[in-house]
Amino acid sequence: MPAIEKQTRVKKHHVCVDCGKTYTLLSSLIKHTTANSCIRPRLCSDCGASFNNQTQLLIHQKTHIRSKSHKCSTCGKCFLRKSSLDVHIRSHTGEKPFICSLCNKSFSEAGHLRRHVRIHSGERPFRCDCCGKCFNDSANLIQHLRTHTEVRPYPCTECGKAFKEAGKLRRHLRIHTGETPNAEKVQRLVITE
Repeated sequence: MPAIEKQTRVKKHHVCVDCGKTYTLLSSLIKHTTANSCIRPRLCSDCGASFNNQTQLLIHQKTHIRSKSHKCSTCGKCFLRKSSLDVHIRSHTGEKPFICSLCNKSFSEAGHLRRHVRIHSGERPFRCDCCGKCFNDSANLIQHLRTHTEVRPYPCTECGKAFKEAGKLRRHLRIHTGETPNAEKVQRLVITE
């Protein structure tokens, strides 16, 4: 009788782009990048935009390169890839070619449709390793993971106060600018009445 060989599984390794540490679970890597000291907001030297890791910063900095070969004929914005230009053009045309077969809602990008379909299916594939809460979108998991840490990657450039969410920083900035939420909308309502 032949000996039964043990099967070994090859595990996927998710690598932190900042410190090189590897994880078998993507959620563990996400937890690491939101809680670890290797997260230091990286600032774009061209526009001051803030990013959590070097890879995001490098991708963003390519948007400032003027030698892009795909230019929008409507607004002049340039793109490295034609596919990115095609997606951008939809912001001008309003075209939404990706349609949900369950509710007929339409989307300008296939990824947005995939995320939307999870609302109907109830699928929540992104799980928090700390508390077990599940999410239908990885961005929501990343935001949630900050509730388990004190990491505040969105600092105010005016006063230094830092926030766990970009939206909270935007709301805070109104203190410094004097801007009121939905000011244009309120003004239009007053004019039309």
